[in-house]
Amino acid sequence: MELELVINERYTEKIEKLRERASETEKDYGELGFRILQILEHLR
Repeated sequence: MELELVINERYTEKIEKLRERASETEKDYGELGFRILQILEHLR
């Protein structure tokens, strides 16, 4: 297993991409963190 460290601006970019993706779908992918992002984005 490989681990990639993501910090600072790259972290912010990755989170923004996840938020965009979460706002585009309502499907449950089985990942709690992503599901929470989906709920938060749809509440906006």
